[in-house]
Amino acid sequence: MACNECLFDFCEIAICDGIGSFDLKMSAPIGGIYSLYLRYQEGLLKPIERVFGVGENISFTNLKLNENYCYTGYIIKPLGERLVFMNDSKTYDGIKFCTKFQI
Repeated sequence: MACNECLFDFCEIAICDGIGSFDLKMSAPIGGIYSLYLRYQEGLLKPIERVFGVGENISFTNLKLNENYCYTGYIIKPLGERLVFMNDSKTYDGIKFCTKFQI
């Protein structure tokens, strides 16, 4: 990841049986395969791919995640560029979140 990245913090994501989800609350600018790269363990990046159509809400569901663990990562758009998005007038090019067990 770039050294000048700005990560959007989802804070805690509740997971049940090792499955979690998050929603960027933004529409896909182009259709195709979006790849979510999550850093875990010793900095390894784990790609997770999802297909979104133009204008479809970008969300990653049914993610197999470790409980009580913090992740950082980013999303690559279909043409190979990092997805940049806005929230509260601030620009982000990555994400971070921690998982918590939900009963």
